Amino acid sequence: MFSELCIFKNEKGHCNVPKDYERVPSLGNWVSIQRRDYKKGVLSKERVEKLTNLGFVWDPYYDQWEAMFVELLQYKSENGHCNVSQKSAKNLELARWVGRQRNAYKKGNLSQERIVRLEQLGFAWNVINDVWEEMFSVLLEFKNSAGHCNVPQYFSQKPQTWRVGITPARSV
Repeated sequence: MFSELCIFKNEKGHCNVPKDYERVPSLGNWVSIQRRDYKKGVLSKERVEKLTNLGFVWDPYYDQWEAMFVELLQYKSENGHCNVSQKSAKNLELARWVGRQRNAYKKGNLSQERIVRLEQLGFAWNVINDVWEEMFSVLLEFKNSAGHCNVPQYFSQKPQTWRVGITPARSV
């Protein structure tokens, strides 16, 4: 099976064999067994070394998470935030990953290390609450400036227009 894995690696450039690999159907299962035995500590040092030298990834989920985190870093540097829209086809995979991180966090299934790393980026766990809090802050600013909370329908977030009786022009 190791020889088959070497052939797969030469063809595909990696050792992450899918379970439904047609050429050698049992290879994906064999790869899973190697990972399981490695985690249990029952895989011999020689086999661990052989697989490692081949470029075998022992925890593909870890590597996948790291790759998506790097993508999120890039997204934030380009957009100034981590709220990836699911409406953008360009970032659909990243948006889904962001959603999975939020779900894992809600369920308590995200490691403290990952929570800290995401929070250091300014990652919002509950975007709806964050937007609400942000808009409430704007409303407080408006009230302090205008003396009331009757925000005009076509409200501009520019504080200089918040004086009583001034309604910003409707933008078309």
